[in-house]
Amino acid sequence: MKEDNKTIFPAHIREDGTIQSVEEHCRQTASIAASCLTGVHFDKTGYLSGLVHDMGKYTEEYKNYIELASSGLKVTRGSVVHSFTGVRYILDCFHKEDLSFDDLTSEIVAFAVGAHHGLFDAVNPKGESGFQYRLQTHQENYSEAMNNYLSLCSNEEEIVQLFNAAKHEIAEAWSKIISLVDSDFPEKANQEMVFYAGLIARLILSAVIEGDRRDTAIFMEGIKQDLDSESKKTKWEEMLENTEKYIERMSDDSPIGIARKSISKQCKDFAKKPSGLYRLNVPTGGGKTLSALRYALEHANKYNKRRIYYIAPLISILEQNADVIRKAVQSEELVLEHHSNVIIEDEGKEYLSKRELSIETWDAPIIVTTLVQLLNTLFSHKSSSIRRFQALTNSVLIIDEVQTVPSNMISLFNLTMNFLSSICGTTILLCSATQPCLEEVNHALRLEKETPVPYDSELWNCFARTQIQESPSLKMDDIPEYISSQLEENNSLLVICNKKNEANELYKTLSGGDYNCFHLSASMCMAHRRRIMEQIKESLKKAKEEGKKTLCISTQVIEAGVDISFDCVIRFAAGMDSVIQAAGRCNRNGESLGRAPVYILKCTDEKLKGLSGIQAGKDATEKLLYKFNEKPDLFSDDLASDEAIRYYYRALYQSMKRGFQDYPTKEHGNLVDLMSSNIKYSKSKQHHQFLSQALLTAGKQFKVFDEDSIEILVPYREGKGIINDLEVAKSLTDIKNLTKKAKAYSVSIYDFEKRRLMEKGGLYYICDDSMMVLEEGFYNEETGVELYPMNNVFLEV
Repeated sequence: MKEDNKTIFPAHIREDGTIQSVEEHCRQTASIAASCLTGVHFDKTGYLSGLVHDMGKYTEEYKNYIELASSGLKVTRGSVVHSFTGVRYILDCFHKEDLSFDDLTSEIVAFAVGAHHGLFDAVNPKGESGFQYRLQTHQENYSEAMNNYLSLCSNEEEIVQLFNAAKHEIAEAWSKIISLVDSDFPEKANQEMVFYAGLIARLILSAVIEGDRRDTAIFMEGIKQDLDSESKKTKWEEMLENTEKYIERMSDDSPIGIARKSISKQCKDFAKKPSGLYRLNVPTGGGKTLSALRYALEHANKYNKRRIYYIAPLISILEQNADVIRKAVQSEELVLEHHSNVIIEDEGKEYLSKRELSIETWDAPIIVTTLVQLLNTLFSHKSSSIRRFQALTNSVLIIDEVQTVPSNMISLFNLTMNFLSSICGTTILLCSATQPCLEEVNHALRLEKETPVPYDSELWNCFARTQIQESPSLKMDDIPEYISSQLEENNSLLVICNKKNEANELYKTLSGGDYNCFHLSASMCMAHRRRIMEQIKESLKKAKEEGKKTLCISTQVIEAGVDISFDCVIRFAAGMDSVIQAAGRCNRNGESLGRAPVYILKCTDEKLKGLSGIQAGKDATEKLLYKFNEKPDLFSDDLASDEAIRYYYRALYQSMKRGFQDYPTKEHGNLVDLMSSNIKYSKSKQHHQFLSQALLTAGKQFKVFDEDSIEILVPYREGKGIINDLEVAKSLTDIKNLTKKAKAYSVSIYDFEKRRLMEKGGLYYICDDSMMVLEEGFYNEETGVELYPMNNVFLEV
């Protein structure tokens, strides 16, 4: 029986009065969720979860509530809880409390239904079951909702058939999971298996959130839905042909050019091999971006992959390589660049606001994003992050500079990469010139033995363009004089600092001399940094022609992936991976005769409080330098050798406390446990349920950086106009389009910076408090965000 005018229950009502029925919304959500999971064989699980997700809307109470809200009358948004009904229905029908596949499947479906407006803990820190809470509360209208649903939307026969199909899908996935773990270590194997079960639950939830939000947005905007359009099929072959032509035009006959061409060809040939988890080890300056793209396009074309992801550790790398990728594939619209979330999320509401519908999804053939966005997608509690998880399946994932994954997240990262590769059909390429030993840690990465570009000394020799060496240890006050002395001996000099205030202080001290001086840091928005980078490149070009020297004082934003070349580099002491990446900005194309100098500078009064990752890397580098000075022949007399890199990583990992790589927290144990067995909180009570993860608690604890941060919009040049347009934008389409433009004019600030700016009147809200904006007097056109108001607001460069 279909809903008619007399029995219709509305899921959503547009401003013009058009109604979308619950049945229409549930069916379309189910179809979208299934389409997200078809390539990984969870489509029936996704369809069932989407079909029952809004069962709780089949009540007169909800009908009255949404009609009142749409008519403009005052109601308490989200006051009618509708997501608990489907949880109870699935568990009542299929949960047997014998820890069988019926239990596991019903819990996964119930979790997706119950968490589609906000994540919850299967067992929380009080030892309470999130499932039991949803079974015992907000159930006053359960019978009414269930009976209406079974007569107006679906029926018991269909649901039983879908559940049995879903159970088969879960069982098939479980057999793959068993092959992923090491049975010689039962305790660890059990922990990893339960961790993977939690990732299945996150994946199904992700597809339901995607289906729910996408269908809601389509209806509210009045857009015709077309899931099966031929125009949506990705033209991988065409993009591959364009990229081949682009690479051919870019190639040259220099020794480095010939080596890059060989690396690129090997990557293309290797792409014919099946999906897997591979390591791409290419020297700095070896053309890694285009070679990896060529591999990804060839592989995606052969194996019909959904998307290609290029993951960069820094926004500066992302913005440059996004431009390279667009030029290579010859398309703007097929490449989505996503590096920040300028919309402040409002979690845990039983309704959808414009801010949530406006948040970026990864709905493009090629996604260029940051490591921060990837890690949040994998582990954050926020619905917008979880929503993107499904988009990673059956795709190609290029993770550039994989060594930048924070050390306390290694276990989480490794286990999730194993899951994506083995369960989700995602091909993963881990790229770096300084590959970490991720296969040697406790929760090991399951790497394939083959590699696209095997080591070849003849191929690598032409990339040996620098000589890494120690400089004298100096106090901060003495460093400007040392920089000046190095600039006297070189036409161009790059100084890379560990902290923004170090770079700012040195820039203010050294600017104004008889040379071109530039500053780069994460305090500057992307559009600002892009403009400064163009000025630096022009200055370097003129340095050769006119003899005027170039000095750049930067943070790590210039450290890797930026196609720029200085005569000399000074790198404040840090991890050897950072030092070697910094060296890649020196004599990049062999402009200087012999090896150009790269100095490791130890600042004796540097304070790295709150930057434990940098300090740990710096300490491991110290151990390497000590050993190198004692026995240089062990490392082929080269600090950039493979032997030196392996020594560095082993020293780094050995210095870590037991369990550090599992992401320990102060209050809740480690995140690997919270996202798996959850022994800390689930052992006290017997809940007769398979899933015991505290995923909400873990997600809230998860932070890529030590401190919380937030994206703010800054009034840099064109950014002022975008901010003004956002203040008056009304439609969802306009907000989404302007939000995409605004990303280039956003800066990430820490909590303490936010508090300081708020105290000084430097921040205000727009778009119903969904975005935060910096006042004009707090942005400097030389150094970016200032924490105190400036006398001279705009200083032209």
